Amino acid sequence: MTLHYSPGSAAASFVELVGNATVLSGTKLTTDAANIFVHRGKFPIECLPSALHESAHHYCFSMPVGHALSACFLEAVRSQLSDKPGDERDDHLAEALIRYDIVTTALRPLAEGIALYAEFDASPGTSRAAISPPLSDAFSLFGGSLPESLRSGGETMANALDFLLFQERLNGATPKRRETVLSQALVDDKDGYLTGYWLVKNWRLHLIDKLGSDALFDTDFYLQFIANYFYGDLDLANLIVDFDHYRIRDLAGVDEGQQDFANAFLLHFQKRLRHLVHDMQREDIDRMEAAFAGTSGYAYDDVQVVLPGHAEVRFDDYAKVIQSFGRRFVEVQPAELGAAMVHILNGRRWIAYASFETNVRLNEHNRFLLGEGEHDWNRVLPVIAGPVLTPGLKQGEARGVIELILDRNVGQGELRRLVWRGSERVSALEDLAVLFDPAAHLPVQSPNDPSLPKFSSASIRQILKGLTERIRAEFDDMTAAPIVAEHCMQQVMNIRSHVYGNHLALFVRKEGSPPTDAQLRTSFPALCENNIAALRIAASTGFIKGGMLPTTSDFLSPHQANALLNCSVELAFRRGPLICFRV
Repeated sequence: MTLHYSPGSAAASFVELVGNATVLSGTKLTTDAANIFVHRGKFPIECLPSALHESAHHYCFSMPVGHALSACFLEAVRSQLSDKPGDERDDHLAEALIRYDIVTTALRPLAEGIALYAEFDASPGTSRAAISPPLSDAFSLFGGSLPESLRSGGETMANALDFLLFQERLNGATPKRRETVLSQALVDDKDGYLTGYWLVKNWRLHLIDKLGSDALFDTDFYLQFIANYFYGDLDLANLIVDFDHYRIRDLAGVDEGQQDFANAFLLHFQKRLRHLVHDMQREDIDRMEAAFAGTSGYAYDDVQVVLPGHAEVRFDDYAKVIQSFGRRFVEVQPAELGAAMVHILNGRRWIAYASFETNVRLNEHNRFLLGEGEHDWNRVLPVIAGPVLTPGLKQGEARGVIELILDRNVGQGELRRLVWRGSERVSALEDLAVLFDPAAHLPVQSPNDPSLPKFSSASIRQILKGLTERIRAEFDDMTAAPIVAEHCMQQVMNIRSHVYGNHLALFVRKEGSPPTDAQLRTSFPALCENNIAALRIAASTGFIKGGMLPTTSDFLSPHQANALLNCSVELAFRRGPLICFRV
């Protein structure tokens, strides 16, 4: 599954789930190299909304459920490449692929809702939780755009981030992006952007009322909570990769002691959603807040919410299953492809915030010259130059890539600048000099540093593109598997629409009553009887102060509050002196 979101842009930013490879659109090497690779914290500010959105996807997909889905897809690839041809091999390949499609389809609205919440709403608050990876990364990338008083005046990262996020959300592209989301239907059969966003935002309001937890007023803590509740779920992760006790019934039947995977997953999915609304306990919130307080990370065992009647799955037991997949992937031939599959499985922690393909030349002075002749003014000059780190590389030119990566296994990790020529890692730099300072002495990393990826993000995307096309083509040529897959996907879509629709009915009111199924599938402006003024107020205001504003404030006048409250769909509601935004 690849998740795209780029309203108002010709090129989409995206995260590819299997490799957890991230692409941010809207930048060019020739015009943005200095801000991205040289000046700390000066990433183009117009990229902030996309960076938050895609970073949240990467954050979720690096958790056990995302990891398990990657292992499942790669197991289908391994089976195609390595197993002896025949019905048993075809059934196993199809089994793994159908599992992957079932789970990603069901969870897609949640994935989008969490990413939109990170983009639109999450800000540091007063809980004990450390700042989330998406927000701490935003500070590393964009903090140099802050006023000098915030960068050097002793302000905390939380205060500086709050200012940065507020200014972009109030004055940047965010209001238009929110309007784009609000133009969709509450329930659709594709991406489910508004489905997920409405639920993620309103679950928080519901839990605040139900549990009275102060931590939930911290929107960044809530981002970490809701992401871990769904994507840190070890019970689900273990189910996805358990091929011994769960099978796709209609492919080859189930043996004694086995269950149908589709039914087991969909039951778990529905229980998980219900538990969040009806059975979540204050103790679970407090335990997660304490776990997130550590600046060096947390153990997934400490943030589990085990469903009643379910046995607790420990991370070490789940990790052993993942390691067994890795041992099988090592045997894939050619060896370089097997190594790439192991890297994809185990290297999900690296996020590439910039990745530019270009010509890379190594000269006689043991320096790389990157992007020669690519300037708009057509002069034969490199965009960037620096020292070659890896010993033994030959002089010469080839296509390569330069990337800005961050290792999320290292607390608030350092951004690294990596240069590749083909499959050769040329340099790994903490800082990078432009050609105009060729004598600069730059700190470098050892080529054997385990915190460095063995493959570039660009090469992983290319490898997965080829593998996906190949395996999907073979799957489509099978006799029974596509029929079984179509049946399973119809089952998933029916339950997805029904379950999400039921949850939306708890938080959506059309003239005082829950909307009908047909109304949920109409465009949201039409559902609101085209009250565009009220929608624009919600889009431009609903993120401020966690979506809880005094009735009269600098950002919401009494006239605007009345326009919101008089909309035929409840966009906001009164809670004492506050207006609480549903969007």
